[in-house]
Amino acid sequence: MKRAILGSFANLTMPDLNVMNDEGLSAARLRIELLSGLTVALALIPEAVAFAFVAGVHPLVGL
Repeated sequence: MKRAILGSFANLTMPDLNVMNDEGLSAARLRIELLSGLTVALALIPEAVAFAFVAGVHPLVGL
């Protein structure tokens, strides 16, 4: 029962887990995942530092 509830919760919060289990991690999928992670990192880190600067706090607070 507990495992079924946790499995249902994982499917609601992380729907991509089913795709990963069915298809595996191919080279194309790994490339897509790495590129999306790099894009988010390059976009959000400077944004967080800028918001901290605008708020008048130390930039590390934004991270």
